[in-house]
Amino acid sequence: MARFRWAQWRALPAELRWRKLWGVVRRRILRWHSPPAGYALHAPELLLCSGEIGRALEVPEERLPLLKQWTERLRRHEFLLFLPCWIPRSAPSAPALDLPEPIRSEALRLARHCTPGYHWVDWHTDPLARPPKRGCEDPTQLGPDPKVPWELGRLQHLPALALLARWALLRREDAYAAELRTELQNQLLDFLAANPPGLGIQWDSPLEVALRLVSLAMVEPLLPDTLQLERAAAAALHRSIYEHGMALMHTLEWREGLRGNHYLGNLLGLLVAGAVLDKLPLADAWLAFALRELITEVLQQFLPDGGNWEGSLFYHRFALEMVLFATALVLNLPPSRRQALAAYDERLWAGERPLPPAPVAEFPHPRLGATPFPTEYWQRLSAAVHLLQAVEKPDGTAPQIGDHDSGRALKLLPELEPLPAQQAATFRLPDGLHPAELWEQPRRLRPTLALASLLCPQLRTELPSPEAQLLPSVEALECSAPSNREHFPHFGLTVLRVGPFWLAIRCGGVESLHPSAGHAHCDQLSFELCVGSDTLIADPGTYCYTDARWRNHFRATAAHNTLVVQGSEQFRFYGHSREALFWMFRDRASARTLQCSEREFVGEFRNRAYWHRRHLRLGESWVEGTDTYEASAPAALHFHFAPEVEVRQESSSSFVLRTPGHTLRLELLDGAGELRPALFSGGYRLLQSTLQLRVVPTTATPAFHWRLELL
Repeated sequence: MARFRWAQWRALPAELRWRKLWGVVRRRILRWHSPPAGYALHAPELLLCSGEIGRALEVPEERLPLLKQWTERLRRHEFLLFLPCWIPRSAPSAPALDLPEPIRSEALRLARHCTPGYHWVDWHTDPLARPPKRGCEDPTQLGPDPKVPWELGRLQHLPALALLARWALLRREDAYAAELRTELQNQLLDFLAANPPGLGIQWDSPLEVALRLVSLAMVEPLLPDTLQLERAAAAALHRSIYEHGMALMHTLEWREGLRGNHYLGNLLGLLVAGAVLDKLPLADAWLAFALRELITEVLQQFLPDGGNWEGSLFYHRFALEMVLFATALVLNLPPSRRQALAAYDERLWAGERPLPPAPVAEFPHPRLGATPFPTEYWQRLSAAVHLLQAVEKPDGTAPQIGDHDSGRALKLLPELEPLPAQQAATFRLPDGLHPAELWEQPRRLRPTLALASLLCPQLRTELPSPEAQLLPSVEALECSAPSNREHFPHFGLTVLRVGPFWLAIRCGGVESLHPSAGHAHCDQLSFELCVGSDTLIADPGTYCYTDARWRNHFRATAAHNTLVVQGSEQFRFYGHSREALFWMFRDRASARTLQCSEREFVGEFRNRAYWHRRHLRLGESWVEGTDTYEASAPAALHFHFAPEVEVRQESSSSFVLRTPGHTLRLELLDGAGELRPALFSGGYRLLQSTLQLRVVPTTATPAFHWRLELL
């Protein structure tokens, strides 16, 4: 523990060390002044001002059959929680039985408004927990993980139920629409009764509070006018939005020099609460504070090339969704809420960060006139959207660079896909769970790019997407189509497209990383390779956060498609505590791109233990690689194949690779390969069996030469 703390102290920039220490003391003092737990029984009368949210939303016709199956399971309280299987979450008894008064009475009052015969939901426990036995090697046997109940507690399925009720009403299925609204209302009241403000696991993380606030604020705007919530449920919903805003104001996850996606989420929640709560002076302060801080954080957390400083493509997607929705919401504020930005009372603000007095400054935009966002903000946001476009693989997913926890900031509809039996058999599930007939693909970029089309209409596709219709679109961003060579030096990623090949290689960005590098991996000079729409060589992913062994297994150098030196990691990390699992120490490590053309890439990585240079060349039907290195210990080259790839070994230096649409040969020109069983995690808690190829040198020269060719 002492070694970790010392390394952590040294990893911080000098000017942040004492600020971090003072921040810890200050937060302890402020915690004494936090609002008491429990319902805001004397909240002011609250009016919702949803503006233009959801006025023109439609459900894509081709997605309806799978969505109907998903909805029927939802009504039976069976959920897709990360895994491709239905997980029942019915609770044995009504909520609020073990709460103190007067919280208990209020919780029971809310519960009494549920439909007679309604079965309660268990919002608090992890149904995937299988406590591991001593010496157990099964990665599916993990202890309780708070992210599982948190995923359910985000309530992101409630806006989807509202949207599907609207769809059913348009199709003249009035009875079905009414059933969906009833189920939505029951689950809403159930959650509010079982989770009083400030009490229980669902209030432990301010980020989760913020994302749930977004879901709650979307419910009424998405419901059809003829199927609105009953008066008691609507009043409880409005009060809960206020309670969530109050909680966020007092628990902001701001850290000097160390904040990340959590703080962005806090700001999104406050901004949404401030945007929808009308005629409430405190909400005016929330809106103004969140908007001011949003501008600062976008310029801090998104690098000049658009990449997110946390070193993960899926956290880039997560943070970008927050920023896109917040920006579109601000641009579509109704007049009453716009006036709040010019005349709020900063004395009402009680958060840790200061709120300057009104008004919020405005800046000229060439097409929108005056907006609260400066030119640098639009430039950074345009770059962030462009990066996401550039990394989209031919199959519509993204490569797994850094951590991937399957998180989405705004999920109007789940990305459901059929699950064929052959694919289902590759998943490793905890005891007692069985594959479903469908699953939710966590790596699709379509919803996020559709959300970006609210600010850049050129991104709209022929297939309708609810995210693209959430608010009226404006031409705020400059968007250009990605080219065959995209290089992002600050984030540390290069994407090449040559013939049928799509290649993403990780190199650089070490100096630009968040000080903790907590969501980055030891993946320098690792790559993902697709041929056509088939992924051939893949990054194995993340799997989990809470188990030190598997957390470190998936972020280690050996879990990536790069050089592995015995006894050395690219970056140093620990596993003795939850905090240590989100820190990685670079210890003067560096990576840089030496050459990057449309068909060739050269990059190198250095740390205290070894040096590695990778040279990749692409042709219309082949890919060649040369890896040279200097190390004092034995080294090997690792390749991880996607789960759907079939591998046949012809000799120690020749392998035939078969994807669903292509056949290739991998030749090792001066190395011997060994196939090993491995694991692939395409999303949080997802696990599939796959193969790893470990290549060791057969000559005294410290180099590997290999060639992939289409057959």
